Amino acid sequence: MSDKILRKLTVVLLSIALLSIGAAGPVGALETLDRSQGMSLTINDLPDGGLQQLWLYKIADMTDDIRFVFTKEYAVLEGKIDLDILVTDRQATSKWAETAEELLETYIPQLKTEPLAVQNYGDGTTMITFYDLEPGLYLVRGNAYENAYAGMAFDFAPMLVSVPYAADDSDELTYNVWSSAKLVEIPTTPTPTPQPTLTPTPYPTITYEPVSPTPYLTRPPITITPFIRYTPTPYHYPTYTPTPYRPPVPQTGETQNIWLPVIGIAAALAAIIAVVVVVKRRKGNE
Repeated sequence: MSDKILRKLTVVLLSIALLSIGAAGPVGALETLDRSQGMSLTINDLPDGGLQQLWLYKIADMTDDIRFVFTKEYAVLEGKIDLDILVTDRQATSKWAETAEELLETYIPQLKTEPLAVQNYGDGTTMITFYDLEPGLYLVRGNAYENAYAGMAFDFAPMLVSVPYAADDSDELTYNVWSSAKLVEIPTTPTPTPQPTLTPTPYPTITYEPVSPTPYLTRPPITITPFIRYTPTPYHYPTYTPTPYRPPVPQTGETQNIWLPVIGIAAALAAIIAVVVVVKRRKGNE
């Protein structure tokens, strides 16, 4: 093989190596956060009853590389609550619920922080939306709902929601986030209404004088159709099954073709061997 052919082969192999390494690139990274997007959070599947309220708290800001950083009000929680697991673990739905309970029951009462927004629902409204939000991690809480007449009661479980949000099977961010209310049904027994006690009024005694009976005309017998009693079918209320919340987290697994870097490395080794052969031949010719 001539030196000219070896040089061309070396250039081709090095080009293939560089292109393969460049094509591999970073794997599973979320798209860049676009702060110019309008962001909102919609809570649906709310119970339709009397007037109720939802409170919205902002716990952490979101960085451009999709990470959570505590806001100024909750900076004292640094080291007490691990926000990284909410981003790195795609199956940490239970951890999101535990963190929401811990924030609502322990830290919010201690810090006495004010909600970012409060909205009413009920009386025909089963969905509310918080508009003009900044990217970050939000806590949603609501009060319990009870309908004594129907024998139903629900407790509103606190929710942690990320705005924007990334689904498990997508690297794209959703800036207008929808989430179902987390309602826990509490069994109740309707309280019966007591009936008033009635005192009967005695009737006066009436004395009748004997009367000679008047004979009745003989009539044909009357056939009576028996009455069919209607038995209603009892209605069973459906059991509410909440939709599990899925956290926004980046994809960390390798999903691209891993053979491209291998081909690039093999091409680079071949190029190096070709260069060594050329150098040895030149030395032998000299």
